[in-house]
Amino acid sequence: MLYRTKLEGLETQWIKRGSMGVAEYTNLAPGKYQFRVNAYYPYFENEVNEASFSFTIQPYWWQRIEVQFSLFILFLLTIGLLVHWRLYHLKQSQLRLKHEVAQKTQALQIQASAFSRQAREDTLTGLHNRLAFDEWVLSIYSLSHAASILSIVMIDIDHFKRINDTYTHLAGDKVLQKIGQVFAQFEQRNCFIARWGGEEFVLGIIGWQAQQVYTLCEKINHLIKQQDYPEISATLTVTVSIGIVNADTSYDIEQLLHCADQSLFKVKNSGRDGISVYPLVD
Repeated sequence: MLYRTKLEGLETQWIKRGSMGVAEYTNLAPGKYQFRVNAYYPYFENEVNEASFSFTIQPYWWQRIEVQFSLFILFLLTIGLLVHWRLYHLKQSQLRLKHEVAQKTQALQIQASAFSRQAREDTLTGLHNRLAFDEWVLSIYSLSHAASILSIVMIDIDHFKRINDTYTHLAGDKVLQKIGQVFAQFEQRNCFIARWGGEEFVLGIIGWQAQQVYTLCEKINHLIKQQDYPEISATLTVTVSIGIVNADTSYDIEQLLHCADQSLFKVKNSGRDGISVYPLVD
């Protein structure tokens, strides 16, 4: 039996899948889709059995028309208020004008700070996101006049795709949130934790000895395995694979990330649920 598929709303041509009965799509834009599947025997392409189903991906809240319209109205109202404010306060004394401008400036700075924080936060786990990690790394390297001890730790949830496939992606999101709560317990001044992407997380640690970093990773690994997921399955146990590289800021960050990834792959290839330290040699 051979298969071909077409996702109406995304694809214009049929995709031949051969005998593989699986088709995956990621990062679909909001909209309406119809997934169509044809099944047929070799040499009988005209004798096709077809099945299909339709689904809709809802837009994020900021993509909704009513939200954008409300923001536009708010923008117009803000402009109107600013014009009125300007005409009124031009009649006031210079001292009072300066005072009120200072107050408005402070409020805008607070608002800008809130927006900046939101842009650097992973909405699902509440951890820092990759942008925040990149900025943290930049600050570490720019402030380090001499080489500072730096450890990079890459952590990947084992068999996460299997969790999604077995219990649905919603269950996978709950697992990510639970693990995010575990990571949040260990964040401190010199230990920066971020969601790297998907089921992968990254830790940047400044000034710790190698054994301290390893002990932290052992605690994280142990605590994650102790988590329960009764809302998903009473028998679900989640483990992680951890790759570590210990160096200093004289090394390029891309090199350190690559080394940590290599250690992570070593754990993955050795059965997962473990910790590996990259043997960095000067």
